[in-house]
Amino acid sequence: MDEVEWTHRHPKAEDLRVGLISWAGTYLTSEPYKNTITATAKSLGKRQTWELLVSNEHDTQAVVRLKSLQGLYLLCEGDGTVCYGRPRTSHHGCFLLRFHRNGKWTLQCIISGRYLESDDAEVYAASERLTPMSLFQFECDSENLTLQLRSANGYYLAQRRHRTVMANGHPLESETFFRMHWNCGRIILQSSTGCFLGIAGNGLLMANATIPGRYGYVGSCPDRDLIQCNMDQPDCIHLLPCRQGIYHFQAQGGSFWSITSFGTFRPWGKFALNFCIELQGSNLLTVLAPNGFYMRADRSGTLLADSEDITKECIWEF
Repeated sequence: MDEVEWTHRHPKAEDLRVGLISWAGTYLTSEPYKNTITATAKSLGKRQTWELLVSNEHDTQAVVRLKSLQGLYLLCEGDGTVCYGRPRTSHHGCFLLRFHRNGKWTLQCIISGRYLESDDAEVYAASERLTPMSLFQFECDSENLTLQLRSANGYYLAQRRHRTVMANGHPLESETFFRMHWNCGRIILQSSTGCFLGIAGNGLLMANATIPGRYGYVGSCPDRDLIQCNMDQPDCIHLLPCRQGIYHFQAQGGSFWSITSFGTFRPWGKFALNFCIELQGSNLLTVLAPNGFYMRADRSGTLLADSEDITKECIWEF
């Protein structure tokens, strides 16, 4: 590979200082005395702050290095291990940074091709084939229709903070018990908080659905600033006609729907935007958003406008 030119964004270096937080809510941390990297810190400090050095920036991805405030770099070896020090070659410590919806990043090591991740017993649904880590022991209480799932590492699935489901539970924890609901030969699992299990956009297992099944009503909730598509009760949306097929979406409080740069929606915009409604049947429709993409239901539960074509996730019932 050719030599890359690294950019320090002077005069404001602080503009490229970042903290990397995992789905478990912990920060990537440099351990200078141990020459290691951990992901256990729960707050952002100097050892959790990294300077982003950028090269070959293009659209939604870039080649980057992460440099600590102590002057050392995040390094990934060919075997996938991660350490902390100085690059030995021009591409040692290089990562391909990709920007995803809702402000998420992934970092892929240039040398090994592997993705940076934290090993904190997180549960993913991303494997395309059956592996030993895909097997769970099913422990059921037939009297009250509750069950526990014991993973290959001997721990139980449990709901943790931020609605994540992790394989780090113990047998008598209340968070490890899930209620079963039978549905056409399949089961739907409900956590102790009342939320149903589903799969987030990055494959992470979450207890974040308020109704069983994949999707629900379109609406907003107090703890999320984005409009969701998995609510158990719908929000009333006022359609203000503009011209043939074009409408303004007005929320209940009189504000308008706004759209973010990631294709997500908020219900308190000050200005009316144009939405194109296309009827697909007697009670079915699709919505072309102001950004030129079709509105769809994402499996994370967030309403998105990022589809160039009409898929089944883009069809809405009214």
